[in-house]
Amino acid sequence: MFNDDHRPRGFKDIHGQKKPLKDIIAWINTWPSSKRALLIHGPPGIGKTLSIYVLKDEMNLDLIELNTSDVRDSDTISRIVGNAASSQALFSSKKVILVDEVDNIKGRSDTGGMRTLAKTIDETQNPIILIANDPYKLPASIRGKADIIRFNSLRSASIRNRLKEISGMEGITVSDSGLDAIAQRSGGDMRAAINDLESLGRDISGPDVERLSFRDSENSIFEGLTSVFKLKSMKAREVFFDVDKPPDEIIFWIDENMPRIYHPDDVSCAYYYLSRSDVFLGRVRRRQYYRFWAYAMDLMTGGVSICHNNKLEFSRYESPSYFKYLGRTKAKRNLTKGLLRKIGEKTHTSSYDAKGYFHLLELACNELEGGINVYRYFNLDQDELELLCPSNAKKIVKDVEGTKKKKEKKEKVEEKEDQKTKRKPREKPSKGNQTSLFQF
Repeated sequence: MFNDDHRPRGFKDIHGQKKPLKDIIAWINTWPSSKRALLIHGPPGIGKTLSIYVLKDEMNLDLIELNTSDVRDSDTISRIVGNAASSQALFSSKKVILVDEVDNIKGRSDTGGMRTLAKTIDETQNPIILIANDPYKLPASIRGKADIIRFNSLRSASIRNRLKEISGMEGITVSDSGLDAIAQRSGGDMRAAINDLESLGRDISGPDVERLSFRDSENSIFEGLTSVFKLKSMKAREVFFDVDKPPDEIIFWIDENMPRIYHPDDVSCAYYYLSRSDVFLGRVRRRQYYRFWAYAMDLMTGGVSICHNNKLEFSRYESPSYFKYLGRTKAKRNLTKGLLRKIGEKTHTSSYDAKGYFHLLELACNELEGGINVYRYFNLDQDELELLCPSNAKKIVKDVEGTKKKKEKKEKVEEKEDQKTKRKPREKPSKGNQTSLFQF
């Protein structure tokens, strides 16, 4: 594999990322002046992770890595990252912890991973480097603790120069125009371009290159927002063809940033088109008819764009506050789902129908005895009980735990008494019945 055989060995082998590399070196050399983590982000295939590997060799770093092949739940991060964060390197100048594709820590297998990682960043004694494709998939608790460096998509010229080096070392016959064509079709992805070069064989002609399809060059949501707010044209819709976000997420980005940027006289017009777009999104959810997405996108992008008639205000784009709210309430919503599942299992209903029992169980918890029965019958955790009956939860748990300890103590006493009764005393022989010298 060319990507493995020709992996960069030094800074000179990394093309098109001189400024980010300088910023990373400066960050490592000045750590722990701020004791913040470093977040490196950018599109895939442009050398983010490879740059850290090269940095390891060039600066003699002890690199501890946690990547996507590992389960990255709370226990794993605490065991690997936490231990590395609290220990010093033995044989090198500095220990560095690398968490690759940190924006993909999610799902049941990675439960509690982000929370533990944020805590580790606060307590670490060694630099922590995070790598992500999309930094806005990370919670604010992580982004707020990190210095951010962006790796940009590579220019075709940088990719072509690297392809020329590799083709020379591998003895591949290819023209400069052929290398240009491969680079242009890569969409700024160096790894993809090298794979394409390898797939075309040792003697590459023009028709061979023409068979390659153009790889998607994904626009960021920020480029899309800029087109909506500044173009004042229905052509703003075209930029979103390459934005990898669904319409029901894009509308939140536009809704969050439009009032910050548009003149107050233009806001009512923009909200009209946003509201009409939301109607179509609702129809998609109800009818599962996804062709309505096209109408929704036209309204939320082109419709909002043509409402721009006055001078724009300068403002940084912000991620939707709705997503932040979901992040803050995620733990409570997951706890509620678990509670509803337990109620549904005992009442033989779905989790949705189990909501109907909430009020009855809350009333039962008003009395200590009723709360104890609810706690035991539904086999609840303390957190679930506090959600159901917050006023009496601690009393109920304390009473149940006290009863449990008394029962365990009683069982231990009874067990000791049973052992005493089972133990037979040794019989002492009488003086007249001595049968050997060994009887006393």
